[in-house]
Amino acid sequence: MTRAISDLSADVLRHRFLEYQERQQAAIRAEDIPAANRHAMKVKRYADALAATPRGRDMLEELAGSPLPFVRHRAAQWVVDWAPELAVPVLGRHLIEDFGPDLSVDERLELRISAKHSLYAFFGIRSFDHNDLIEPLKAYGIDLSYRDHSAWQ
Repeated sequence: MTRAISDLSADVLRHRFLEYQERQQAAIRAEDIPAANRHAMKVKRYADALAATPRGRDMLEELAGSPLPFVRHRAAQWVVDWAPELAVPVLGRHLIEDFGPDLSVDERLELRISAKHSLYAFFGIRSFDHNDLIEPLKAYGIDLSYRDHSAWQ
């Protein structure tokens, strides 16, 4: 008989969250999108379970400060629901951070697109214009530069 996810301890949930996040990142690096998507669903499943308990929320808040960009990013996506002052700066920095050579182009792109999506949802922005994030992020100490879109018109 398989144990329900709700029966797992917070430590096991955290371990599995990290395991599947690592697998998802490896799949992104390998350009294996179906595998990356499968692993992302597992990450979501374990993050949802962590977010359902006070101890799990504390763990996600701790993970939002991880030195690993994908770990801190995924954790911040949940933490934004109850501690935006902690999570929004993490997501905002992922729009401007130079991740260096440790991350592939696809990994950097995944972080930036996902961060934008999360921030648009959090701030209720429906335009998907990068510039619409400038003022809201300024309130959280993130200085996002203006993008001139006139060449696209």
